[in-house]
Amino acid sequence: PGALFRSLDSSGTGRLSASDLNEMALAFWPQLTHPELAALFHTICRNGTGSIEPGEFCAALGFDDRTTLATMTSMRSLSSLDQMLQAACDRIRNAIVEAGVDVAEV
Repeated sequence: PGALFRSLDSSGTGRLSASDLNEMALAFWPQLTHPELAALFHTICRNGTGSIEPGEFCAALGFDDRTTLATMTSMRSLSSLDQMLQAACDRIRNAIVEAGVDVAEV
């Protein structure tokens, strides 16, 4: 996930903007609407900084050992987006695992 995160970080700041996340999300799930993309961003950006840090990104994809059941439950709690967003996260996670990326890179 670290290599993916860095490739998405268009500004090189070590954080993902909403635009960075939208680009990735639309590549995996092109029918996401603007409100759905905004909800996805705010769900992943848990600390309220307005940008996604590497730990938040990894936690959203299920690659963070510090992720608790409560965190995963809250990630999946957006009822209208639940299946669609989880499918997108699962596709991203599977692509990372299939590529054989070392999770410790983060």
